[in-house]
Amino acid sequence: MSILATFNSARSSLLAQSRALNVTSNNIGNVNTPGYTRVRPIFLPVPATSAGISIGGGASVDSIQRVVDATLDLQLQRERQQLAYDEHIERGLSGIEGIFEELGGTGINAALSEFFLSLGDLASDSANPTVRESVLQSAQSLIGLIHDADRRLAARAIDANNQLAQSVNEVNTIAANIAQLNGQIFRTGTGETGDVVSSLQDRRAGLLDDLAEHIDFMFFEQPNGQISVFLGGGQVLVDSETSAQLELQPGAPGNPVFFDVFHNLDGSVGGPITSTINGGAMGAAISLRDNQIQSYRDSLDEFTFSLARRINDEHFGPLPAPPPGDAFGLVDNQSRRFFVDGTQAATPDGADFALIGGAAAGISIHADILTDTRHIAAGAVSVGGAGAAAGDNQNALEMAAIELANSSFFQINRDPATGLEIAPGIVPTGTSHTLGSFFDSVSGKLGAELLGSRRALAQGELVVAELEQRRAAVSGVSLDEEVANLIRFERAYQASARIIQDVDQLLGLLMELV
Repeated sequence: MSILATFNSARSSLLAQSRALNVTSNNIGNVNTPGYTRVRPIFLPVPATSAGISIGGGASVDSIQRVVDATLDLQLQRERQQLAYDEHIERGLSGIEGIFEELGGTGINAALSEFFLSLGDLASDSANPTVRESVLQSAQSLIGLIHDADRRLAARAIDANNQLAQSVNEVNTIAANIAQLNGQIFRTGTGETGDVVSSLQDRRAGLLDDLAEHIDFMFFEQPNGQISVFLGGGQVLVDSETSAQLELQPGAPGNPVFFDVFHNLDGSVGGPITSTINGGAMGAAISLRDNQIQSYRDSLDEFTFSLARRINDEHFGPLPAPPPGDAFGLVDNQSRRFFVDGTQAATPDGADFALIGGAAAGISIHADILTDTRHIAAGAVSVGGAGAAAGDNQNALEMAAIELANSSFFQINRDPATGLEIAPGIVPTGTSHTLGSFFDSVSGKLGAELLGSRRALAQGELVVAELEQRRAAVSGVSLDEEVANLIRFERAYQASARIIQDVDQLLGLLMELV
């Protein structure tokens, strides 16, 4: 091997160790940088021959490599998506719990007790105007609480719908940024600018973390360094430098006010894909809006409808048609429902509820009763066509007895194909409860659901924390390891420099011999 070849070999090794020192210095400098992934130089021997013999030409840094475990990263992203989902579900159920806690002892249950207490007073003194006014006032108080609970549940559903819209905008922005970084990484390449590529890849990894907060997805890295991202339903979100867009259109099944999510790739719109989104804030918003919140609104509607039907069966008469002479006020023989659907056109006997859904929002009191409490039907026998006698309390007793009656509740049934409610029958088919115990069962169901959600959240936090620790052990900067590398590269640098120094001395001796 010639002296010049030895010089070139030492020179390439010196440059390689110099770059390795720069890489190590950069790792140490970013030891406290969130999201930074440590990198390492990949050395390759420089081929060289002398007199037909391969003796090597030193070393070079072929590339700068990020130290990652791809399988671990995929697992961590998946768990982050589930954790974000659990966090939003727990938050939503906690809000519902706050509403139903107020429906208990000091809320609807208390107002319900006051209403039946007033009916008991009516049975004791059916002609007393003050008692009749008390019945009306307690009924109005009960209705006001029902309306308020339904309004607050509806507001929670709207909040979830708005969260969905907000997350869609975030997902679209993140997807566009990932596609842009894909292009920058591809055009930058690795080679001498590997440190720049690593920085871009770290930024892209941070965007994937942000994406996991909003939606469930999978991704894989292509040989050219770009990544492809697919949604849970298999739709492409990012492919190389192209990103899809999620669009919102009103018209979710069963509620045209709520949004459905559609997938738009290069102007081709597919969907809706709402039912395929099961992770992140979007999955939680959809589940809360369409399942949990709707379920508890349904329960409130079922309570309201069953309350109205039970009272009206005594105050007006059981369906399909009330028997004449069954319940009378103090004025006339007109049969009237006590509770009516205020969203329907008024009728002499009071508009009945066509559907269970919406009963909590629409329940009202017959307009004649609001105008004149003498129309409250406390009696069961008409006297000369002018209503019940002043002391007739038979119907008031029957209405007061409803408080302790344990019978089936009406239950909402929906068409699976359309999501629309099927009109209820005359006979209820749900579980038997008293009116007062119904909310206890609903609160128990909510408590169990919330407890399960909190357990899932706690477990998810532990899993993510463990995976982050494992990832930090693989990809994080260890000062002890970097200092060891620093010493190793420094000594190799010094050795290469010593070879160059020796070669320089040899060349000097050769020049003296010439």
